[in-house]
Amino acid sequence: MKAPVAKAAPETKETFGDRVRHLRTARGLSQRKLAQSLRDAYPGKMRVTYSAIHAWQQRGKQPKRAAMILLAEFFSVEPQSLQFALSINTTKPPC
Repeated sequence: MKAPVAKAAPETKETFGDRVRHLRTARGLSQRKLAQSLRDAYPGKMRVTYSAIHAWQQRGKQPKRAAMILLAEFFSVEPQSLQFALSINTTKPPC
């Protein structure tokens, strides 16, 4: 008699927007407050709006590479973990 084969758990596909939402809510920020915080943290470099953050989270949009790098820096994560579904480690190793 064969042993029962365990079924793999269904794969959950986490999107870029899901990762932004997770990091944003972990800091207690609304979409509007995140947009303002990014503009304040990176004046002249990050011109993100509430609408852009909403598009990331709801419509599958992603920022350009330069903005992605700043966003990752803001959340203290690696850009690759934010852009691709790699596990997010919120503590970057010291430089």
